[in-house]
Amino acid sequence: YDPPGRIFDVVVFNDGKNWRAVVDTKCDGDLSGAKPMADYRLEHQYGTFSSLDLMNYSVNIYDNGNLVSIVVTCGSHGTHVAGIVAANFPESSENVSMNGVAPGAQIVSIKIGDTRLGSMETNTGMCRAIQAILRNKCDLVNMSYGEPTSTPNKGYFVELSAELVNNHGVIFVSSAGNAGPALSTVGAPGSTTTEIIGVGAYVSPGMMESEYAIRDVKSMKEVQYTWSSRGPTVNGHPGVCISAPGGAIAPVPQWVLQKNTLMNGTSMASPNACGGIALVLSALRTLGIKWTPHAVRRAVENTAKLVDGIECFALGYGLLQVSDCFNFLESNAKNAESAFAYSISVRGHAGLVATCSGGPTKGVYLRQAAEVIGVQDVSVSVKPSFHEDADKKIMQAFEQ
Repeated sequence: YDPPGRIFDVVVFNDGKNWRAVVDTKCDGDLSGAKPMADYRLEHQYGTFSSLDLMNYSVNIYDNGNLVSIVVTCGSHGTHVAGIVAANFPESSENVSMNGVAPGAQIVSIKIGDTRLGSMETNTGMCRAIQAILRNKCDLVNMSYGEPTSTPNKGYFVELSAELVNNHGVIFVSSAGNAGPALSTVGAPGSTTTEIIGVGAYVSPGMMESEYAIRDVKSMKEVQYTWSSRGPTVNGHPGVCISAPGGAIAPVPQWVLQKNTLMNGTSMASPNACGGIALVLSALRTLGIKWTPHAVRRAVENTAKLVDGIECFALGYGLLQVSDCFNFLESNAKNAESAFAYSISVRGHAGLVATCSGGPTKGVYLRQAAEVIGVQDVSVSVKPSFHEDADKKIMQAFEQ
């Protein structure tokens, strides 16, 4: 028997405009000092259970007040990730040095980790997250979650992610995985899903000095973290798209009883890249320049900075360059072709990849010695993919 912990009484009522919930956190039946709270997304209210635990909570109310979800963090990981993206402290604050890559970017926090499973995500949670992304009209998604897979680019969540990017114009960034340095260790869904930008973890001499107290960094070189997952995927896709700093000292929840901590992982690299892309989108929106996920991704890939000594299956196209990415998009704003996606499939490869994937692959992956003994015929198909509401005249002109 595993006791559920404290059980709180909750009173729910409608104030004529919104449903509100009052949680009896003192467990004494006296609600006179309790705070009536609406859904967090409406008024951004939160409470604290007690001064002993410093655990903050918020509420979501469903089914006309018949169901209340009391939401808490199930770890410090998500807060750390959010801090890397958009922590925003006043200029006068002693914590201003803890600002994120895109300070003040509006964050919609979506919990996919199940506290009962030790923060493991569930497919149900991830599918609900897609709905929340659309409901809140998000422009950009970061997902610092993932695990290995033997079936890349398949599954219901992959289909929903593709719809999110292709049909709804949302840019999706995710961690590549921490299972390196062997080849084909990239995780799902970040680096095994075509529509998602998978991010690997890079470390610079400056990071080595400030984060890991390495004394003599003059002789050190920029490298990929050893544990950062490598491509390609088993279906021949490169896997890692770009890389970003994979270590950070960032804020954590107050119940941890410290302001910030050092964490490492592609979970940290992904929000770093996501914050950089948020800066690009902010500049584009300020100038009234429209974008699509495909145009942004193409700009990210074409302007990324290569690092000598780091192989492409670890680094991807390179390190995100915010200014260069923006300049690329600005100079190509009227290039209609940059807004389209391209679907690439390979047929005829008789090796291990075709057997594992069970159909067309994303590239030619010759890994076994037997695969290079003889000549093989490979058919590569490149097909433009248009938004379902795209102007048919533009599609016709493109085909010509």
